[in-house]
Amino acid sequence: MSKKVRKIGIFSRVQNKSVAKTLLSLIAFLERRGETVFLEKETARKLELSQTALPFSEIPKAAELIIVVGGDGAFLGASRAVGLSGIPMVGINTGHLGFLTDIAPDDFEGPLEKIMAGEYFLEQRFMLNTGILEDGVITQSSLALNETVIQGNLAAHMIDFSVFIDDNLMYTIKADGLIISTPTGSTAYSLSAGGPIVDPSLNVMVLVPMFPHSLNCRPFVFRGTSDVKIRFEIQDCTEDIIVSCDGQVAMKTSSAASILIRKSQESIQICHLKNYDFFNILRSKIGFGEPIRHPGVREEIPDKTPAAALERDPETAPDPAEILI
Repeated sequence: MSKKVRKIGIFSRVQNKSVAKTLLSLIAFLERRGETVFLEKETARKLELSQTALPFSEIPKAAELIIVVGGDGAFLGASRAVGLSGIPMVGINTGHLGFLTDIAPDDFEGPLEKIMAGEYFLEQRFMLNTGILEDGVITQSSLALNETVIQGNLAAHMIDFSVFIDDNLMYTIKADGLIISTPTGSTAYSLSAGGPIVDPSLNVMVLVPMFPHSLNCRPFVFRGTSDVKIRFEIQDCTEDIIVSCDGQVAMKTSSAASILIRKSQESIQICHLKNYDFFNILRSKIGFGEPIRHPGVREEIPDKTPAAALERDPETAPDPAEILI
């Protein structure tokens, strides 16, 4: 048994009526149980509720568990605010795929009762710390749970850059950009760009070039304790460089700057029910390992055609000599 929880923080973007309905049902359920509920301030405002509302930065100090209602985007946003607090997080999925949000919105009471009773385990996921170096000084920085993406601000426009891992030159390439992903992010943007699926428990990072102008630049997996530095080769380029963290925080700089990505001291703890199975998540979310079949193709192999059917009808069949191969 893990620690029982009685103080619950709730975060959501409240993007539509369906999310609002799930939130109101969740709050009513927790209050019936006599749990202490802390609503994120903006969430409470959108729901027009008067329950205890706190800025999200204050919720980890008061709560023992944070419930995120929404999709993976809402979970990513909440994770950057939780940081070093060590407060477990669990998600109710009202989005699409929901790799980070385990619980179904129409069946959350049973799973949450088990979690509040201590029937869960915690999985730690590390984050990336991405900084922009200008004249040797970090001028901007952000955390990312999924990935950092580096690209120019012009669509379908290649940039020249060199990649260094622990100060060792890996390669210099021309590409649309670069994705540096955590194992958590390996099922997100990195996967769409051709990167590998990585066991989320591994201490590794994934580097995926975006549309490289080369046939020998492949996705690369390396140890998570490494420092990654990106240097741009055309430093007088007038095009801005955009550094995006989890697709939510965008930092703009010039090609004269360098980008430094390393494993952050911050990490999050995701709360899972004891029957959680990562491979089952892959199968159910993206059809991982499922056979690929065309709906119009018959499954069974037809019987061999009788030899008699292969005999040539001299009145209807063409002469073999007249058939061009």
